Amino acid sequence: MLIKDIIAKTGNNDVVAEIIEIGPIREFEKEGKQGRVATATIKDESGIIQLSLWNEQIDQVEINDRIEVKNAWCDEWKEELKLSTGKFGTIKVLSSNEKLSHFSDVKSEEDTETSSEDLSKDDIIYPEEFLDADENI
Repeated sequence: MLIKDIIAKTGNNDVVAEIIEIGPIREFEKEGKQGRVATATIKDESGIIQLSLWNEQIDQVEINDRIEVKNAWCDEWKEELKLSTGKFGTIKVLSSNEKLSHFSDVKSEEDTETSSEDLSKDDIIYPEEFLDADENI
């Protein structure tokens, strides 16, 4: 499911998205139990939506993480859609924002015999987001 397809007052929403912002953590007490909640902003190729992070979920995710949200409830708060996993939904980190160690193995142009002038457009690997934005590359 894409974010643009999520409708208010619906459950069983599944989405894969990237966390682009995490708001401040608020502490609360409900029925004698302490809790924490923070609002994250997530995006996919179709749009942006708010996601409530509850208790341990706050510590499991970071900005730029790619996550899978399953069985989330969508509600409307201050005229904006907001997802929440509640009791039955889950959030799974698919890829973390941590820098990958293999980047240190990338050689600079000075270390290689091929310069950028020797490359054609077919030799360059473009990220998907650029291919979608400009199909004339």
